[in-house]
Amino acid sequence: MSRDDMQKNGISGTGPAYLQVARALEKRIRSGNYHSTGKLESENELCRLFQHSRPTLRRALNLLVKRGLIKCLPKRGYFLLNTQPQKSSRPRIAVLADVDYEVHSLSPENSLPLRHLHRLGHLHRFHLQHIYESSAESALNYLFNPPPEISGALILRPPRSWVDLLIRESSTLQERGFPFIVIDRNLEDSGLHFISSDFGQPIRDALGYLYQLGHSRVAIIIGPSTDTYNAEILAAYRNNCTGMNLAVDPELVCEVDDYDPRRVSEVIGKFLKLPLRFTGLIIGGEIFLPDTLRYLDLYNVNVPAQLSVIASCQNVYLDNLPLHLTFFQQPVRRICEICFEVMGALLEGRYQGVCQRRVRFPFTFGQSCAPVNSLHPTSDAVS
Repeated sequence: MSRDDMQKNGISGTGPAYLQVARALEKRIRSGNYHSTGKLESENELCRLFQHSRPTLRRALNLLVKRGLIKCLPKRGYFLLNTQPQKSSRPRIAVLADVDYEVHSLSPENSLPLRHLHRLGHLHRFHLQHIYESSAESALNYLFNPPPEISGALILRPPRSWVDLLIRESSTLQERGFPFIVIDRNLEDSGLHFISSDFGQPIRDALGYLYQLGHSRVAIIIGPSTDTYNAEILAAYRNNCTGMNLAVDPELVCEVDDYDPRRVSEVIGKFLKLPLRFTGLIIGGEIFLPDTLRYLDLYNVNVPAQLSVIASCQNVYLDNLPLHLTFFQQPVRRICEICFEVMGALLEGRYQGVCQRRVRFPFTFGQSCAPVNSLHPTSDAVS
């Protein structure tokens, strides 16, 4: 068989051979190749079809048996467990999320990532099915024992407990062979597929810009550092402040440890009470932007004349900001696009290696960064 014929059958020259064969066979099964008889080709025929040895083929077949797609009848061959024709050729992809962590976005209407996933999933001819789990262990069990009709999974912004467990079980998950991609969490060097925003990059850019303007004390407002992405943001902030000889002071960090609106407002209000001990401010989450602007206005702190502000915000805020702020936006749509491109390649057995991508934030500098010489020359405090 020529190389082109092998590629037609879903076989590539990279990755474990048995996984390549298993994925190619699964694709043939889900495409309805066997629904009329319910029986796969003989082992000899499959060896010729995929140009692999019998031990490799049997390992691939055993994997599909474990996954509940086929069964082996001694001296008769391999048969589908369900001989009914597939209702749709569109692969079913589970969108796996923590029911408590994502409770605010259980429907696509309330979640920007889910809206992008639905639109782009349809364009890439995937059928998405939402699965909400209550613990890291139940999510892991789903990956080990997915329903037969599920071809792969996208794990949406898992909390730290999930990330820790995925990394601990990474070698077993790789052996299992079920394709999944983690969205917006860093699993670098784990051997698992992830596609994430580069959360440290906008912090580095913002601090670098403020440093060029002459700021020496830059504050930051972030969510609880127990969250994976907030921990990454805080580490980037501290490391880059040290590297740029900016002040590293606990008073410059406002960590909002609870997303309850009353708690958010209370913590930010206390942090911004005069006199401010900084001349630059980075707002690390769009949820904190309305309260921050409200308190600055209440305390008569003029942005940008007195305070340089750089904020994270999604599209919903851009047309409604009361002030022209410098902002950075998370590249949610691009992350979702890459997820479906990679998932398609994984299901067809043509992805080379492990996908570990970190996507840069688009960054727009506006009119809000005030030159330091517009401040009082003898004090860092804003009066």
